[in-house]
Amino acid sequence: MLKRVSSRVGSKFALLITVGALALGACGEEPLVLRDASREVSLDRDEGHTRDAIEPVDSLAIRDVSALDAAITDVTAGDASADRVSPTTVWTDLCNAPPTNLLPRGAFEDGIAQEAPMGWEVRSRATLEACRRSGTPAEHLQAIGPAPGCTGRAIRLDARGQWDCYAVQSVTPYNSITPGRRYQITASVRSQNNAPRGAVCPECSAAWFVLGLQWLDGSDRFFGDEKNPRPALASDHDYGWRVLSWELVAPANARRALLWLTAHFPGQFDVDNVSIRALD
Repeated sequence: MLKRVSSRVGSKFALLITVGALALGACGEEPLVLRDASREVSLDRDEGHTRDAIEPVDSLAIRDVSALDAAITDVTAGDASADRVSPTTVWTDLCNAPPTNLLPRGAFEDGIAQEAPMGWEVRSRATLEACRRSGTPAEHLQAIGPAPGCTGRAIRLDARGQWDCYAVQSVTPYNSITPGRRYQITASVRSQNNAPRGAVCPECSAAWFVLGLQWLDGSDRFFGDEKNPRPALASDHDYGWRVLSWELVAPANARRALLWLTAHFPGQFDVDNVSIRALD
């Protein structure tokens, strides 16, 4: 968790973006398959944000859910300040995730291990290989300095001008999600070189999508496809460090949540302090 070294950055001015996510059309790719040590489950992934240039994805790069579970510590305990934070408070702290964060390793202090941050997985092996046309994994994913006034590390996902390059994901612990309960997703984010520039980048209109969520049921079957709110103007696809936040209600059969980060197209997406927490 990043520690504050100056007064709260933008605590009164951080933006709570209005929910307005617009689904992108499907491109006919086959469902992903989660490879788990004990079972296989289908993942009907929305691929409206892919291009024909990327080969169809036939398997999820996550080695198995237990690989991420191994990195999960007791996230329910939080820290000593957890009981001092109201769960209904709009989170505006750029330097820290909420202490009640259900997502293990939502900060990136441990850096990057091979192709993903510690405790995270590459979202798609096939897409990863396709992304090598525009750069190596080390060029698409880097550890960077934090937001101003913060310490520690953030990460940068750099599409390098290629569609859906790069994407990583992480899951919450088993039975961490309660159906019907309201949850808030937050992250400290910055976006660069993603705003449309007329005829130079007509497809930059899709660059608003940087953070997605899917639910898992009790059998680890994935469903749903939630995206971060879409800015009202395409010119707002570029922005400095801010807190991105929106709320969702868990469906009836949800038991866990998967959050994924993506450099959708075509520039850089910087992120830290990714969080999902219960509000009621």
